[in-house]
Amino acid sequence: MRQTVCHAKIKNIVTLGGQTYLALTYTRDPGIRDLATIVEWSGDLLQWSRGMTTEISRMPQNGLEVITVRSNLPTGTGPQFMRVTVDEL
Repeated sequence: MRQTVCHAKIKNIVTLGGQTYLALTYTRDPGIRDLATIVEWSGDLLQWSRGMTTEISRMPQNGLEVITVRSNLPTGTGPQFMRVTVDEL
Protein backbone atom coordinates (compact mmCIF):
# COMPACT_ATOMS: atom_id res chain seq x y z
CA MET A 1 0.00 0.00 0.00
CA ARG A 2 1.33 3.41 -0.92
CA GLN A 3 0.02 6.86 -0.19
CA THR A 4 1.20 10.38 -0.72
CA VAL A 5 1.69 12.44 2.42
CA CYS A 6 0.61 16.05 2.12
CA HIS A 7 1.94 17.25 5.47
CA ALA A 8 5.23 18.36 4.01
CA LYS A 9 6.05 21.91 3.10
CA ILE A 10 8.50 23.67 0.90
CA LYS A 11 10.86 25.18 3.42
CA ASN A 12 12.71 27.56 1.19
CA ILE A 13 15.50 27.83 -1.26
CA VAL A 14 18.85 26.83 0.22
CA THR A 15 22.16 28.16 -1.06
CA LEU A 16 25.23 25.94 -1.15
CA GLY A 17 28.47 26.76 -2.95
CA GLY A 18 26.88 29.73 -4.69
CA GLN A 19 24.03 27.58 -6.11
CA THR A 20 20.39 27.70 -4.97
CA TYR A 21 18.30 24.55 -4.48
CA LEU A 22 14.64 23.81 -3.78
CA ALA A 23 14.21 22.44 -0.22
CA LEU A 24 11.40 20.56 1.53
CA THR A 25 10.88 19.89 5.24
CA TYR A 26 8.74 17.12 6.73
CA THR A 27 8.17 15.56 10.14
CA ARG A 28 8.20 11.84 10.93
CA ASP A 29 7.87 9.67 14.02
CA PRO A 30 11.06 7.59 14.38
CA GLY A 31 9.16 5.11 16.56
CA ILE A 32 7.06 3.91 13.63
CA ARG A 33 9.25 1.20 12.14
CA ASP A 34 6.90 -0.44 9.64
CA LEU A 35 6.66 2.64 7.38
CA ALA A 36 9.34 4.27 5.26
CA THR A 37 9.23 7.89 4.15
CA ILE A 38 10.71 8.60 0.73
CA VAL A 39 11.18 11.96 -0.95
CA GLU A 40 10.53 11.93 -4.68
CA TRP A 41 11.42 14.55 -7.29
CA SER A 42 9.77 15.47 -10.60
CA GLY A 43 10.31 17.97 -13.35
CA ASP A 44 6.81 17.57 -14.78
CA LEU A 45 4.50 16.17 -12.04
CA LEU A 46 3.97 13.04 -14.18
CA GLN A 47 7.17 11.05 -13.69
CA TRP A 48 8.59 10.82 -10.17
CA SER A 49 12.15 9.74 -9.27
CA ARG A 50 13.83 8.68 -6.07
CA GLY A 51 17.45 9.56 -5.46
CA MET A 52 17.21 13.07 -6.91
CA THR A 53 17.33 14.71 -3.46
CA THR A 54 19.85 14.97 -0.61
CA GLU A 55 19.05 15.12 3.10
CA ILE A 56 20.63 18.23 4.59
CA SER A 57 19.34 18.09 8.18
CA ARG A 58 17.58 15.79 10.64
CA MET A 59 16.67 17.37 13.98
CA PRO A 60 14.83 15.84 16.95
CA GLN A 61 11.82 17.85 18.11
CA ASN A 62 9.31 16.75 20.77
CA GLY A 63 9.94 13.05 20.10
CA LEU A 64 9.69 13.47 16.33
CA GLU A 65 12.26 14.07 13.60
CA VAL A 66 12.17 17.18 11.43
CA ILE A 67 13.93 16.33 8.17
CA THR A 68 14.97 18.76 5.44
CA VAL A 69 16.00 17.62 1.97
CA ARG A 70 17.07 19.57 -1.09
CA SER A 71 16.93 18.90 -4.80
CA ASN A 72 20.17 17.68 -6.38
CA LEU A 73 19.63 20.10 -9.26
CA PRO A 74 20.07 23.85 -8.80
CA THR A 75 17.10 26.13 -9.35
CA GLY A 76 17.00 27.66 -12.80
CA THR A 77 17.41 24.27 -14.53
CA GLY A 78 13.68 23.97 -15.18
CA PRO A 79 10.55 23.17 -13.16
CA GLN A 80 11.06 21.16 -9.96
CA PHE A 81 8.61 19.48 -7.61
CA MET A 82 9.12 17.32 -4.54
CA ARG A 83 6.76 15.14 -2.54
CA VAL A 84 6.99 12.80 0.43
CA THR A 85 5.56 9.30 0.05
CA VAL A 86 5.06 6.65 2.70
CA ASP A 87 5.68 2.97 1.92
CA GLU A 88 4.69 0.05 4.10
CA LEU A 89 7.63 -2.22 4.90
